[in-house]
Amino acid sequence: QAKGKKTPLVAAISCSGCFDLNYAAENVKSNENVSYKIYLDQQTRVCVKRHIQNDNSIDREKFLEILAKEVDCQKIYDRFIYDLPDYSYKDPLLHAAHSDYKYRVQTGAHYEHLAAGDMDKVQITTLILHADDDPIVGGDHVDWKQVEANRAIITMRTRRGGHVAWYEGWLPFGETWCDRIVCNFISGVLETHSQTNFIIDVVKRMQLDEAKIIMAGNSKTKPDKRSNKGSTSTGTGSATASGPISSSSSSSRSGFSGPSAIARICSASDILDFYEGEHS
Repeated sequence: QAKGKKTPLVAAISCSGCFDLNYAAENVKSNENVSYKIYLDQQTRVCVKRHIQNDNSIDREKFLEILAKEVDCQKIYDRFIYDLPDYSYKDPLLHAAHSDYKYRVQTGAHYEHLAAGDMDKVQITTLILHADDDPIVGGDHVDWKQVEANRAIITMRTRRGGHVAWYEGWLPFGETWCDRIVCNFISGVLETHSQTNFIIDVVKRMQLDEAKIIMAGNSKTKPDKRSNKGSTSTGTGSATASGPISSSSSSSRSGFSGPSAIARICSASDILDFYEGEHS
């Protein structure tokens, strides 16, 4: 959301994603079985541990001590982002004004710009899968009309499916509907980018080929320095005693590269002829 198209990602996927942790936590506390709150606390701890194991900017020993004392997912998350060298909407003035950590004081600005409210800023192809009956992250914690208004986002919502589940058999294990959808999406993204790169490569090769022809034509139209007899040069072409030589900007080569090349490479036979001619 913060980087838009400048992100190194080409696509993103959210399966039962949490776009507002505080809302999800409060919803679980109020409306669901206590076991779901324990699960949410545990999974938040797992995510934080995984991050600090791969982020050298965080004091691991110090934060592991904090995790040993704290169990609430909201407090774990807040302390986690506080210890990060940078996070979304970090306010350096708030950090400077309070030397000792206080829950949601230094990090207050972060919660004013939640992911759920900034979905219009997503600028890469994103697939969102969500079930309305998700007991951990309820389907009502996001403004789906705002999400669906973004042309970069593909939403697939179901009435049932649970949290990262969508099991289709009698037993809750094995391949799921979610797994197949995600694999098909990834396959489609990779295929699209592969085709795009192929087209760009063909256009580049066509332009290079045209440049070589132009250079070869220019070398033929240069007058003989040893003698001006028998040859003349004009702006539109050249002629010798043996006959005319076509101009380097011959009409047969015009429009070979540039925007018109896109129309040419849409023909499979044209692409085939191009590569066969290059490698013959």
